[in-house]
Amino acid sequence: ALAVADIGCAIGNYGTDVAKGNADVIIKNKKFMTFVNAVKESRALFENVKKSVTYLLSCNFGELAVYILGMIIFGAPPLAAVQLLWINLLTDSTSVISLTIEKSEFDVMRQKPIALTGHLFSTGATVNIICDAAVITVLTLIAYAMGGSTMAFAVLSMVQIFHTFNRKTHQSIFKADFKSNKFMNYTSIIILFISVFLVATPAGYVFGLEMLNFGNVLISLLLSFAIIPLCEIKKLISRQIAKRIF
Repeated sequence: ALAVADIGCAIGNYGTDVAKGNADVIIKNKKFMTFVNAVKESRALFENVKKSVTYLLSCNFGELAVYILGMIIFGAPPLAAVQLLWINLLTDSTSVISLTIEKSEFDVMRQKPIALTGHLFSTGATVNIICDAAVITVLTLIAYAMGGSTMAFAVLSMVQIFHTFNRKTHQSIFKADFKSNKFMNYTSIIILFISVFLVATPAGYVFGLEMLNFGNVLISLLLSFAIIPLCEIKKLISRQIAKRIF
C-alpha cells in the first residue's frame, strides 16, 4: 500500500523499517495531525498556484484581445506598447505575488482529493479564464470608445486590481477574509492610487497619456469595479450548475 500510493506515509517510531523504507514521508513526532496539516498546506499551495495562473492568463488574454479587437474595430491599437508594459510590470506582478501568499480557504479540507497529475487547467479553470478575459476586454474597449487610449489604460490597469480580489477565493467575495492578506490590500491601494495619478495629472505624459477630467476618472473606476459583480454572477451560476450535477 505504501509503495503504490501517490504519497506513502509512515508515522512515528512504531512503523517497521520495511514500512519506512517504502514510505515517501515519515512523520517523526507520532502525531497524525501533522499529516493533516501538511495536506492542508499542500492543498492551499496548489490553490494559490492555480489562482495565480488563472489570474495571469485571464489578464494577459484580455490584453491581447483588447489589442487585436481594437485594431479590427477602431482601426488602431487602443494602447501603446509602453503602456501595456507598464501594466504588466506594475499591476500583474504585484497581484500575482499577493495571490501566491494567500492563506488557505476555510473549506480547503472539504474539497475532493487532487489527482497525482493535478488539474491546473481543468474545465472550470479554462471557463473562468475565458469569461474573465472577455469581461476585461469588453470593459476596456468600452472605455476606449468613450475616452480614447488614456481611459482604456485607466480601466485596463484598475480592472486587474479589482480582479485580484475575485481570484482571492472561489467562493463569493463577501465570504472572503480580507484581513488575511495585508500585502494584497496595501499593494492594491498603492497601485490604484498610481493608476489614478497617472491619468489625472500631467505625470502620465511620460507614457503618452492625456489628463482625464473628474467625470472620466469616476467612470473609469466604475467600469473597472464592474468586474466584481459580474464575476459574482458567474460564481453564482457555477455553484448552481455544480449543485445540479453533484
